[in-house]
Amino acid sequence: MSKIICFSGKSNSGKTTLICKLCKLCKQLGYKTAIIKHDPKDKAEFDTLGRQHNKDSFKFFQASNGVAVISPNKSTILTRNAERETQQKEYFDGISAYEQSEFTKAIELFSDCDFVFVEGLKELPYKRIVVAREHIDTQYIPYADALAVPHGLDSKLLGCLRESLRVRVLDLDNTDGIFEFIYKEL
Repeated sequence: MSKIICFSGKSNSGKTTLICKLCKLCKQLGYKTAIIKHDPKDKAEFDTLGRQHNKDSFKFFQASNGVAVISPNKSTILTRNAERETQQKEYFDGISAYEQSEFTKAIELFSDCDFVFVEGLKELPYKRIVVAREHIDTQYIPYADALAVPHGLDSKLLGCLRESLRVRVLDLDNTDGIFEFIYKEL
């Protein structure tokens, strides 16, 4: 069974970069990975050859064994070894029935992977790392099991988060440490 870990944060916070680094490390360690990316505004463009401004879909597919991009009105799944799809069994608040169905299909499709990394879909009830590069957007904190930030970022707020919310703070630039946290504690 796959270990599912979600990543949230504002646009350009470093989520894609971190997920790609984790996939590369997992591959070196002999693990298979897949990525599910949420596109809530239905604006994703798919780039399988890496020629259209190096889109996330290309970066993710290069780094993992498969990628699913789920939007309110469409979904795209890129795999190297497609398997099967399943019917939706549950609904989550804040996500449409279609998005939930597509997420369920993607999870089943990627069931042979050791890790499935999910970008977005903060409403899902899975362990989650919030990524922040320049400043911490506190709207994501209620969903966080951990916070990945560059060393020294907003140390006063980080101290408050550690103490009051018991959120684990990880060094965004320490991919090995983040993987160890995922592997052992999530």
